[in-house]
Amino acid sequence: ILPALTLDGIIANYIIEGSVTSERFVQFLKDHVMPFTTPYPGPWSVLIMDNCSIHHGEEVCKLIEDMHCKSLLAMHSHCGVTHLNLSSMQD
Repeated sequence: ILPALTLDGIIANYIIEGSVTSERFVQFLKDHVMPFTTPYPGPWSVLIMDNCSIHHGEEVCKLIEDMHCKSLLAMHSHCGVTHLNLSSMQD
């Protein structure tokens, strides 16, 4: 299950059988997430993802950049606290 969440709730989900490949993740973003985004700093212009390798591949980064959005990687620490790389928000 690939979900897309906002502060208002779930905006999209994609249920697939098997592993989520980079290609499947990019297609999920194109079909189910990007239609809701707006250019940064507008509403829904920041995508927060964990550090899974498919979340920061070249094609994903280009797609987010082409939509004039920003992405943050949530880095999980050993104590369960999530740290956001806020420095990536600066232009």
